[in-house]
Amino acid sequence: MRYALDTFEKALLLIAGIAVGAVVVFFLTRPKTTPTASYTVKEYNNLEEWEILKDNDGRVKGVRVHRNAKETA
Repeated sequence: MRYALDTFEKALLLIAGIAVGAVVVFFLTRPKTTPTASYTVKEYNNLEEWEILKDNDGRVKGVRVHRNAKETA
């Protein structure tokens, strides 16, 4: 006696096959090693000096900023 699949069983079988295939493809195509971030942290020595510029009456005319940033080893 042959067993015939009805439409619902065919659709269920198709959905299950697609799901299993998606899981297999996912595991076959993912990277085999975990990527590691490799970077070096740079440190800087910053020196900032502010100079207030005033006119003869003592009013502030502006500000002059001197910055010196060096990378430390």
